[in-house]
Amino acid sequence: MAAKRRARSKASTQPLERLRGSMRNLQRDAEQLLRRTRRQAGTLIQRDQRKALNRILGQATKLRKDLEQRAQKAGRQLEGRTESFFAAVEKDLTRRLHDFLKRLDVPSRSEVRLLTRRINELEKRLKVHGHGAIPSQGTAPAAHES
Repeated sequence: MAAKRRARSKASTQPLERLRGSMRNLQRDAEQLLRRTRRQAGTLIQRDQRKALNRILGQATKLRKDLEQRAQKAGRQLEGRTESFFAAVEKDLTRRLHDFLKRLDVPSRSEVRLLTRRINELEKRLKVHGHGAIPSQGTAPAAHES
């Protein structure tokens, strides 16, 4: 009977041993699968992160270009406004200076030229009609002494 027990116990433990071996193999395979899944997940995350980073860098580049264009446009607008402002100030200053000189009763450049021409013409007429020497412009006529 002892031999039968051993045969039965051996026969009954064999499936158990096979089941334990299968469980160990299954656990080992599951651990390998888990490691491989973690590696692939890390790779996928890195790819997604790279894609996200590239997307962000692309957006940053577009933003930089947009900001540069806006800055250039603002600079051109500022230059235009500055030029128009200076033109307006110059026009106003010219008008005010002209009004001021009118109030001072100071002749303009063209009026001085016109008077100079008339004086020159009159001097020529005097020479033509034989009226002696014409005093130079810097000297005053001599006063008669009594």
